Amino acid sequence: MTEDLDLSYRAQLAGWRVVYQPEVVVPAELPVQVMGFKRQQFRWAKGSIQTARKLLGRLWRSENPLWRKALGTLHLTNYAIHPLMVLNLLLTLPMALSKSPWLRLAPLFMLSAVGPPLMYWVAMKETAEARPLKRRLGRLLMLIVLGMGLSVNNTRAVIEAVLGIKSAFRRTPKFAVMAKESAWYGSSYVLTGDWMIWWELLLMLYAAFLIVWSLAHMMWWLVGWLALYAAGYGCMVCLSLVQSRRAAAQRPPQSGPRTGRLYGRPARSKAGIDVGG
Repeated sequence: MTEDLDLSYRAQLAGWRVVYQPEVVVPAELPVQVMGFKRQQFRWAKGSIQTARKLLGRLWRSENPLWRKALGTLHLTNYAIHPLMVLNLLLTLPMALSKSPWLRLAPLFMLSAVGPPLMYWVAMKETAEARPLKRRLGRLLMLIVLGMGLSVNNTRAVIEAVLGIKSAFRRTPKFAVMAKESAWYGSSYVLTGDWMIWWELLLMLYAAFLIVWSLAHMMWWLVGWLALYAAGYGCMVCLSLVQSRRAAAQRPPQSGPRTGRLYGRPARSKAGIDVGG
């Protein structure tokens, strides 16, 4: 799924040196549809774990120093954080009901979540386009929310990679969007089937219940963390629904069976390749 990651690691294991040059600009189009974004993330998450399964043994048998092996392991398995995020949410209620004295230390573990936002904050400061502080904070918060919302989608990808479940390479649909006013909803490349939102909806309701429960039991320190979960899953569900409905309204009528329902599957060609992305 991620042949570029596989190639770069095998090149370095063969003795090549990779140099990062931040001044080189490579134009790219980001997915504007949330289902396309989730498809892209699914591919990256599954491909990273597939590459980890393939190359971790070679990495640890290589002559690289221990610190480089450790960093390579963290890099190749970084998407494993998403199953842990889902598990963390699911275990919140059982842990709270246990009334263990160790729960008082739980807020300290929030410090482990500072790393990724700090990295993105530094990255935003390094970009050529200067943005006001308020706008950067808003974007950082949205990035964290999106990361929470992707945890269900990427958990499925990680599980499939660990279990060796094969799937087709489903590319990310692009619409040549150059401005906010670009009309892309009527394109035949728009994705309309996403059954994963039902799991996201269920976890959103669970997180919302935990917020109310935490407030009722004076566990206020859980509220902020749970609010990020609820907002993340809610964001994914709302964006998927709104974009799907709008695309269905603007898409021209077609003959033959319809696959535009939210729980349906994309049309497929005889070769098994997704039609339109």
